[in-house]
Amino acid sequence: MTSYIPVQNIRIFYQRQGDSSRSIVFIHNANYSSETWAQQLSDERFRDYTLITIDQPGHGYSSHSDTPSETYSLIGSGTILQQVISRLNLEQYIMVASSLGNNIVAEAAPLLTGCRGFFMSGASLVGSGIGVSDVLLPFEYGAVLVMDDPSEPMLTGYLNGLIWRQNDAVLHNLREKYWQTDPAFRTNLGSVLSKEEWSDQVGNIGASKRPTAFVFGKEERIVNRAYLERTGLAKWKNETFVIPEAGHLVHIDQPTRFNELLLDFASGVFGSASI
Repeated sequence: MTSYIPVQNIRIFYQRQGDSSRSIVFIHNANYSSETWAQQLSDERFRDYTLITIDQPGHGYSSHSDTPSETYSLIGSGTILQQVISRLNLEQYIMVASSLGNNIVAEAAPLLTGCRGFFMSGASLVGSGIGVSDVLLPFEYGAVLVMDDPSEPMLTGYLNGLIWRQNDAVLHNLREKYWQTDPAFRTNLGSVLSKEEWSDQVGNIGASKRPTAFVFGKEERIVNRAYLERTGLAKWKNETFVIPEAGHLVHIDQPTRFNELLLDFASGVFGSASI
């Protein structure tokens, strides 16, 4: 089932699959859409769960905002996400996120009362003394994340840096979704990052006391996973999971291993929660 939820001044697109009381909610990376989770939604091993994907404001089928400085901020996006989750009336759920989606989930975390755990892939959480310079690796095409109209060579370099397995179809889809994203999202994100306009995302996740899994690709070129050791955050199974032959978007590069880890996480989290 696909539908829209009106929140503030925009319509948020979502897809819902399954009818279990145990849900897994997927939040995509910047400049993409919920289509990024296709290899998770098509995996029959998730049949015992309700799977929900959400298009962030200005992305995919969700509408663009008339107030980008509010809607596209990390804090504003977190507020919208929390309101969407509330209106979905979920009994209990896990939040799964990729890249910048983790920052938005972390902004919403204090109000996600039904959340049983966080599964974070390529997370670059800030706060509690951790800043952008601490979480990002030097990447010559990184500015494309916040540019309204990058050159094709710059965009190509950026997209190639997101994945390890160079696949023409995947790269075409990444490029298509980038251009479909509201350019105001990117320019506003640049302003947010330069002004350090965010909540204590590290503190929010820590204070939640919920199981949190951290997953990175071994060939990661965007995020320096070493920053996690400075956060003091508890890790699921006391481990940072590093997946071989995967880049920043682990769920695309290595969907089988990603799904196996997520299924293990979900089984453990929901197994200890009342249904």
